[in-house]
Amino acid sequence: MHHTDADARLQLLLTAVQSRWGTGAVQPLARLQPAKPGLRTGFPDLDARLTPSGIPAGAVTLLLSVPTSGMMTLVYRTLALAQGGQASVLYIDQEGTFDAPYAASMGIHLERLFLIRPETPLEALDLARDLLQTEPIGALVLDAGHRLPSSAALRRLNGALTRRGPALLVLNWLPPARSLAHLSQLPARLKLLVERLGWLRQGEDIIGCRVRVQRLNPGQAEPLATFDIRFDGRGEREP
Repeated sequence: MHHTDADARLQLLLTAVQSRWGTGAVQPLARLQPAKPGLRTGFPDLDARLTPSGIPAGAVTLLLSVPTSGMMTLVYRTLALAQGGQASVLYIDQEGTFDAPYAASMGIHLERLFLIRPETPLEALDLARDLLQTEPIGALVLDAGHRLPSSAALRRLNGALTRRGPALLVLNWLPPARSLAHLSQLPARLKLLVERLGWLRQGEDIIGCRVRVQRLNPGQAEPLATFDIRFDGRGEREP
C-alpha cells in the first residue's frame, strides 16, 4: 500500500473520530505541550485550597451564586491578577450587567479588557466557542446571567478548549430554590458555589461581606475557604 493511501485512510478515520467525539479527542503529539498555569483569585485561603493549578487553564470553571454574594468581587480580582500577568482577558456580558467602575476599583485595567455584548444566549455560546480557539487569550468569561447553559452546551465548550487554551469562567446567578445535586453533575472541571454568610459593618455602614466558597463534587459540597471581602478593594482576613 502506498503511503499516500495510508495517510488518506488515517485522515478519514481521524475525521470520523473528531466528528463524533470532538476536535480535541485526537491531536498530533506535537500539540501536547505543557499546560498553562492556572489563575489566582487573590484570596490567599482560597488559592491555597485550589493549588497547584488554581482556576485551571484549558478547562471550564463554573461559578454559581445569588446576587450580592461576593462572586463578582472574586471574579474581578481574578481577572485583575490575570491582566497583571500580561494575559489578555475577554468578557462576554450576556445580560449587560458588567460593572465597569467596580471592576476598575478591583484592579481591572478597563482599557485592556475586551467586552462583548451578544444579542442572544445562543450567540454568546457561539462567540465563546470561536474565541476559545485563540491561544493568546489568558481568560475568557461567559457571564450567563440567570440562564445557565445546558449540559450539552457546556460539553461543547469543553470540546473547544485545548490543553494550551484559556481559562473559561462561566458565571451563573442561581434561583433561591436550587438543587446542588443537579449542579454537581454539570460537565465542568471546577464548580464553585459562592455564598454570602453575613454582612460586615462599620457603624451603620456596610463595608463588605463574609463569604464561603465550596467546591461542588458529585454527591457532596466540599468547603474550601471562608473569608471577608471588603468593598473598598482592600485585603481580606480569615474569620
